[in-house]
Amino acid sequence: MLKQQIDEDIAVAWSKKTEGWVTGLRLAALSIQHRGDFKTIPPELQGGIQYVMEYLFSEVLSHQQTDIRKYLLKSSILDRFCAPLCDATFSADAEPGNAQNGARQFIAWLKKENLFLINLDAEDQWFRYHHLFKDLLNRQLRRHYSAGDIKTLHSRASEWLEAQDLIPESIKHALEAGDAVSAAEIVERHRNDEVVQDKWFVVGNWLDLLPPEIILQRPGLLLAQAWQRFNQFRLLEIPPLLERVNLLLTDENVTESLLGELDFHWGYLAIWLEGDAEATLKRLQGARNRLPETHRELIAETEFDLALARQMIGDGASTIEYLEERIQTTISPDFTMLTRWVGAQIFIYLMSGDLKCALPAAQRLGSFGKEGGNAHLLAWAEYLQALALYQSNRLDEALQGFLFAAEKRDICHRKIAVDALAGLVLTYHAMQRPDDAVDTLNLFMKFARGTADPENVAVAESCRARLALMLADLKSAISWAQSFDAEPHAPSAVFWLEVPFITKTKIQIAEGTRESLEKAIESVESLRRDGAALHLTCLTIEILVLKSLAMEKLGSTNDAQEALEEALSLAKPGGWIRPFVEAGPPMVDLLMRLHKQNISVDYIDKLLPAFPEPESKPPLPDLGATNDEREFESKTVAQIPNSKSLDRAPDQSRA
Repeated sequence: MLKQQIDEDIAVAWSKKTEGWVTGLRLAALSIQHRGDFKTIPPELQGGIQYVMEYLFSEVLSHQQTDIRKYLLKSSILDRFCAPLCDATFSADAEPGNAQNGARQFIAWLKKENLFLINLDAEDQWFRYHHLFKDLLNRQLRRHYSAGDIKTLHSRASEWLEAQDLIPESIKHALEAGDAVSAAEIVERHRNDEVVQDKWFVVGNWLDLLPPEIILQRPGLLLAQAWQRFNQFRLLEIPPLLERVNLLLTDENVTESLLGELDFHWGYLAIWLEGDAEATLKRLQGARNRLPETHRELIAETEFDLALARQMIGDGASTIEYLEERIQTTISPDFTMLTRWVGAQIFIYLMSGDLKCALPAAQRLGSFGKEGGNAHLLAWAEYLQALALYQSNRLDEALQGFLFAAEKRDICHRKIAVDALAGLVLTYHAMQRPDDAVDTLNLFMKFARGTADPENVAVAESCRARLALMLADLKSAISWAQSFDAEPHAPSAVFWLEVPFITKTKIQIAEGTRESLEKAIESVESLRRDGAALHLTCLTIEILVLKSLAMEKLGSTNDAQEALEEALSLAKPGGWIRPFVEAGPPMVDLLMRLHKQNISVDYIDKLLPAFPEPESKPPLPDLGATNDEREFESKTVAQIPNSKSLDRAPDQSRA
């Protein structure tokens, strides 16, 4: 350490030469120490700051022992390092018999010399250099070592990091070594480990590190991309990936496991894009037979979708019993399988309109997520609970679940992130908090645009139009409806809260012209027919409510009453309330008419108190900013009203 006092004039001169950079001053001090000259500045230092820094660094480096110089230069390839990583990367090149050999001695020397070392952990194991010092080292490395030598260092670092499950760093060093194939193989070897833990977004980050051209040549990476799109619910982007995989298959690279993955994805798409439950059953059975037992996550997802397909062919009740038997008879706690079995039960309950059974099943799922510390699973559980609570009109409780899922929107399944934000908007409106609904809608729009997925943007815009309709801004709602032209598609509706073609139908009914009403009825009949074929009772309830409103406006009183009677008969067992309440005052009139005829009196008596009193409605907020498509001020979920509840543990007490 430098202990000699430096003259003030010399100190000022050095400060000017290094432009006051702490790193430069430290190098200057080390240079002075090595030269033993405390009174002059070397005449060679006549250039700019970069020249001065390079000169000082070279001078300091030249005074180090040979093996220390090598360690310093070679360690510059590492963004962070520990002794075992250093040993694995470059100890093999060290000269034998030297007292300084060994990474631990090297790190101890760095600490002793106070040489720009920054400690990264409390255990005193991981370190990095000051970035300016690292840059200087790296430039010297490239001057003294060949490109091939440097690539060898990166390859060794990559191998060690992969063995320690430090995958992003391992991929980075493989790419620095110019070995994109090795980087791709690292992703292929470890992708299933992350997927099993519901960390699909981690695999997505790895894929982002790879050159696109290498992904296009490897079936395993294309399937990893398909898995990423699956969890983002970007279903239309999956078929091209699968078709590319089919083109790449050869006798040398095809495996039963790979074919099983293909069967899974094609089966999944058959149910959600085509509503073809029979095709789904065939494909998923093939996947189940081909997938090895080590692919637990994919097997679990396969069984999940098999259960939904059975519900869609009318076998939901026996499937619930089968799933419960599997849950109860599982000997070891296989959370991957258990959570999918319970998740399938929840979906079947919701699809069949049974909110009362869906809620405790979702709470059960939450307990698994909490026990396993799985934030992705907890978000699913909270969202599904909130969904059942919202449709049951238990708004305060629903709000908390939607808030929790919205907070986790960057790591959870993209579809529930989108629908949870829609749920927040609808819940705030139902709680007669229109300003909060508009604020949350702005956040929703910003998030949807940030996903760069047109389907998410379409859902957010649909939610905006729906809120405009509920806030009596019919003009804005109609404007959106006229611009939206997607055909009704029952499988994609399922039990989601915000479905654009259903919102368009609501707006057409509110518009009230003969043309708009006839178009609405055409959509309603199409959805009712397809929903009934797929046993989607949840969808049928909402569609029948809309049909009753449309028929009433067209003057078809008997048809309106018949549709509403059927809706009530389906809604009563599961306790559905919100579809009726959102229909507003016209629904009150229809319900009162049935009540007077002594039809469904007990359930109508339960529904009527849920409608807000006209005089209790708060002043309407200004939707102009939303409708003008302006750029919204950046918000976080923490700024959503009542979002302090996001810091709590998920509430498993709701019954």
